Amino acid sequence: MDTAADFSQARREAKALIGEWGMPREKACRECKRIVTGNKCDNCGSTNLTPHFSGLIVVVSPEHSEVAKLLGITKPGRYALKVE
Repeated sequence: MDTAADFSQARREAKALIGEWGMPREKACRECKRIVTGNKCDNCGSTNLTPHFSGLIVVVSPEHSEVAKLLGITKPGRYALKVE
């Protein structure tokens, strides 16, 4: 293995996850609309993610939220309102 090539590959992968200003890129799950920073949804396990979403809802207590009930959200977290 070439250490320089390994480092370059790791750097490219890290850049793909990091957005402008060094912040992690947020993506929305196309299945459950959860907003995540990795490559897999921590809510439903899907890898069908997109950076193209709009609107944001933060659900703290889904069992007490009428909006969460209307949207079918059962776990606390950040969710997109519209996913492309």
